[in-house]
Amino acid sequence: MSRSRLVEAPTTMTIRLCSVLLSSLALLALTHCNGAVVDALEPLDSGTAPLPDADATSEAGTEAGREAGREAGPEAGPEAGIFTLASGQGGPALVAVDETSVYWTNSSSNTVAKVPVAGGSPTTLYSGGTGLGAAQTAPWGIAVDGTSVYWTIDGSQAGTAIGAVLKMPIEGGSPTTLVSGLEGPTTVVVDATSVYFTDSEAGTVEKVALGGGTPKVLATGQDYPIGIAVDGTSVYWTCQGSLTSATGTIMKVPLDGGAPTTLASGQTAPTGTALDGTSVYWVNNDSSEGSSPNGAVKKVSKSGGAPTTLASGLLTIQSMIAVDATSVYWTGEGVFMVPVDGGAPTTLWAGDAYAGVAVDATSVYWTTGGAEPGNVGTIMKRTPR
Repeated sequence: MSRSRLVEAPTTMTIRLCSVLLSSLALLALTHCNGAVVDALEPLDSGTAPLPDADATSEAGTEAGREAGREAGPEAGPEAGIFTLASGQGGPALVAVDETSVYWTNSSSNTVAKVPVAGGSPTTLYSGGTGLGAAQTAPWGIAVDGTSVYWTIDGSQAGTAIGAVLKMPIEGGSPTTLVSGLEGPTTVVVDATSVYFTDSEAGTVEKVALGGGTPKVLATGQDYPIGIAVDGTSVYWTCQGSLTSATGTIMKVPLDGGAPTTLASGQTAPTGTALDGTSVYWVNNDSSEGSSPNGAVKKVSKSGGAPTTLASGLLTIQSMIAVDATSVYWTGEGVFMVPVDGGAPTTLWAGDAYAGVAVDATSVYWTTGGAEPGNVGTIMKRTPR
C-alpha cells in the first residue's frame, strides 16, 4: 500500500489512514467478534439523559455539538429511540438494510452478518477465508437486494491482487465469487442486472453481472475512487484525491461506460456517495488534524453545476452518507442529519460511529467501532429517525 487514506478496513488502516485517525481507530484491528447481542430489541438504559433534540443548532457535528451530546452518548434512553441490535462486534464497517434485516461487514473478525431489524440473534453469513483461502480477509463494502447480499474483500494488504466481490443468498449458504484478482475493492452497489464496485487501489470503477462473468471496466485512471451509487442511467462515485488538499472529485459515467463526467471538483477527501431523484450527496472529510474542523456535507445536481453546502465545520472522519426524501444522514464523531435543502444539522447520536449508515422507511442504522479497549463494536438504530 503506497498511499495513505481516510477510509479503510481496520486490518489495513495503519497504512492508509491519516495520522489524526490512528489514535482512535487502531484498536479496532485488535478486537474480534464474540457474537454478543441484545436478546430482543431492548432500548438502552433509560436512566441517562436523552440525545440533543431535533432542533439542535448548527454546532451538531462540530466539537461543541459533539461534546454537548457526549454524555448522552451510547447510553441514551428509549425517549431518544436508540436501540442496540448487536454488540461485541469488534470492528464493524459498512451496513445495508432491507425490509427484514440489517447486514454488515466486520473487518476485524472477517465476517458478514445480519440481524433482524426488530432485534434478535445475529446470523453470521460469511467467515473470512471460506472458499477463498485464508488470505481473503477484510470484508468492507456491502449491498443487498431481494435475494442476495453482496460485499467486497480488500486484498491490498497482502501486496498482491487478491481482492474480490462476493455474494450469498440472504438466507445464508455458500458464497459465490463474482470477481477476483482485484487490487483493492471498497464499496459496492447493485441494481436489477449488475453489481458495481470501486477498486480504489487500481483506480477503476467496474461492473459485473449479478450471476458473475467477466467484469466491465467503466472508468480508469481515477484518483482513489471510494463511494459509489447508481440510478437508472448512470454510475456515480467519489474520488478522494489528496487527504489534505482539495483535489477530490465527484464523477459519473453511463451504466454501460463511456467518457466520465466531472460533476464537482476541488473537494477535500470526499468519501460516501448517495442519490435522490435530482442530486448527488457526499461528505468531505475533515483535514484539519485537530484545529478548526472543516468537514462538510454537500450536494450537486446530477447534471453538474455549482455544489451546495448543506452543513460545514464538521468533524467528519471515516464518514459515510445516506439520504431519504427529506434528509441526509452521515457518520463521523456521531450520527447526524440535515434537511436535503440545508439547514441546522441535528445530532441523532453522539458517540464513536465508525463508518456505516443506512436508512429505511422508519429508522436510521449505523455501526460503531469505539476508541476503547475491548470488543465494543455495535450495530445500532434510531426509531423514528
